[in-house]
Amino acid sequence: MRRQQGFVLILTLCILAAILIVAAYFGERVHRSLELAQLRQVLTDKQIALNNTRSEILFRLCTTHLSQYGLGDLGSEIALDDRPYANEGTTVQLQDSRGLISINYVGDDQLYAFLGVMQVPVEQRGHLADTLHDYIDADDLRHLEGAESAEYLEQGLPPPRNMPLVSPMELKSIIGWRDMSSLWQSTPPVTDLVSVEGLGPINPGTAPWQVLASLPGVTPALAQTIVARRKLGPISVDLLEQMTGISLNSFPPKAVNYPSGSLRITQKAIGMPWSIRYNVQLTPLSDISPWQISYYYRVEENKTDSGSEKNVADGSEIPPLPTKSVLPSVPTFNPIFGPS
Repeated sequence: MRRQQGFVLILTLCILAAILIVAAYFGERVHRSLELAQLRQVLTDKQIALNNTRSEILFRLCTTHLSQYGLGDLGSEIALDDRPYANEGTTVQLQDSRGLISINYVGDDQLYAFLGVMQVPVEQRGHLADTLHDYIDADDLRHLEGAESAEYLEQGLPPPRNMPLVSPMELKSIIGWRDMSSLWQSTPPVTDLVSVEGLGPINPGTAPWQVLASLPGVTPALAQTIVARRKLGPISVDLLEQMTGISLNSFPPKAVNYPSGSLRITQKAIGMPWSIRYNVQLTPLSDISPWQISYYYRVEENKTDSGSEKNVADGSEIPPLPTKSVLPSVPTFNPIFGPS
């Protein structure tokens, strides 16, 4: 009897232990499911906030005029030099494409100067220029230091499309560019400084200092001074020529102090490790739509970014999006009493 009682006790303890293990397992699964559901809700809320901000920006682009101050007039303008604004738990940055290097149409002199600013060694700049030309030109003739289909196939890469780039990220597909670490590890990386639009003139009022330093007579130090001076008011072409001592319109690319109808938009939900980026081309005369989006991709967060942790965490130090201007009322017509 004592042996039987001892066996029953051990069996009971084993059954209780098994029940506890199963209960703990299911409890952990339920807890994990709740956490995933909460995470999905947070992601959904952030996606909704991103979409709301995107709609707000597109609405303003279609209802607010461009000026030398940015989008809108002085006092209510949205700057177009990639500075961040906070809106409904997100940040949004607008960059005038005319303030960037037009990578599909850039001249060799400006490209060499720009690559120098990006810390590309002198002996590598010709190689990068030639591989870029070979990638976007329509023929299969290889430049002196370039690369055509044969060189890409040797490295197991897709051959060049022989067409202009469709987005800045396509630079990662070009031999030489894809392996040049200084282009991708710098702050900002090369994709933040170039556009694929054929806009020609540079807007000194919206260009980063790295782009300004590619202009004739503009050193990196002078370029950073111009960006600092820009905080006091718009930089005109005349003022820029006074600071450089060179008539910029006698060299390509020419300069103009007015933004273009092509804008790069970068949006981020505060607290998320990635942003979305897309390019909006305003087409007010189109029969299809008032704007077109030419590319759209995700940008992973740069861990070496110099922004403050407080900014990234809650956006508390980022200014809010300026209040939009009140639209003028549209008169209505009454067939009896006339317009009102």
